[in-house]
Amino acid sequence: MPLAPANPHIHTGDGGFVSGWVVAVGFGVAIVLVVVGVIVSLRRKRRR
Repeated sequence: MPLAPANPHIHTGDGGFVSGWVVAVGFGVAIVLVVVGVIVSLRRKRRR
């Protein structure tokens, strides 16, 4: 099923694309939170 780029309303396939972006953004946020947590823990250990 080729999706026409000039189609104003694409329902099939667009949801998968959006969900893929949501998953990618979720992973990115999770990685950033983990990195920030590690940096904060290292700073706390250095202060002590």
